[in-house]
Amino acid sequence: MLDVDVKIGGIDAVSAALRGAQPEVRRATVPVMEMAARSIASRATSIANPSSPHNLWRGSRGASLRPRYAADRRGPYWFRVETPGGNVGKAEAIAEFSRLAVTPQGGALVSALTSAHGRPGGAGNGRILWRAADGMSDDVYSSVRRAVDAAAASIEGKMGGA
Repeated sequence: MLDVDVKIGGIDAVSAALRGAQPEVRRATVPVMEMAARSIASRATSIANPSSPHNLWRGSRGASLRPRYAADRRGPYWFRVETPGGNVGKAEAIAEFSRLAVTPQGGALVSALTSAHGRPGGAGNGRILWRAADGMSDDVYSSVRRAVDAAAASIEGKMGGA
């Protein structure tokens, strides 16, 4: 018979580091997610062209409307890019998703939107917001990946090399 003694050290440090893993990952990734949402909203706002089609961006009594995509925090890990309500939100939704025309006027609108912003498609099937998000997806993924890697390195450092 063979007697073997096993001595395990550092369990307390490993346990403490793993207990703090979720907050560590949150501290590292939430600012990256917030920056990504704000960047997507900013890019979508700059892509939207309120000069074409002209009448789409007119509110009640002929007032000019301006695109206003905004990032909103909805939970500890949840950021959403959204459109405002009212006439601006309607104009943004029409500009984003219109693609099937029933009337000649609708056909002219879809044609003008396609000319100004391209055809709808991509991840969310839209022209503006989704094009902005799709165009930034690789950068956003890389940024979140770097944040997670930094959090993992910090957690492993707190484990003391165990």
